[in-house]
Amino acid sequence: MPIGVAFQEDEFHPFTESLHRFRFYQPPHLIAVDPDECEVGRIVEVYVYADDDSEFWEPIPTSRSMVGQYGLECGFGRFGNGQGLFINKTTIKCLTPTNNEDPDSIWRETVKLTVALNGQDFDEDSDLDFTFIGTGSSLVLWPWIISTLLLALLILALIVCCSALL
Repeated sequence: MPIGVAFQEDEFHPFTESLHRFRFYQPPHLIAVDPDECEVGRIVEVYVYADDDSEFWEPIPTSRSMVGQYGLECGFGRFGNGQGLFINKTTIKCLTPTNNEDPDSIWRETVKLTVALNGQDFDEDSDLDFTFIGTGSSLVLWPWIISTLLLALLILALIVCCSALL
């Protein structure tokens, strides 16, 4: 849909006319991602699939994009956004984002995968998950588990002592 700007008194003669276009759309319903995990710091091609009843479309170039790029972006939670590429009405290809995360600080972290067809409005209703795998240890959780168990034992002992006094 073309866009023109007019002031109230210029109702029939717009103040500006340009080649800019605006599109109304429903975000596609995302159903699958392949692969659904990668190592932290690696750039991987990820294919995202939409339901046949809701489709992707080739995006309109945005003013902030570089030559040859469009507004199609994929969001990988706190890891950032990666560039997307339209393949067909049910498939897009995304690149995982580059980031400065230390792989040793992450064991496995799952984030929500979202898509923006215009480069800025990410569909936050996505049910797709993507996992980044680091070289960190899962043993980092053991202090929390042990402290929770000790706290539970302490509460149980307190209950037993109180009931013995009554």
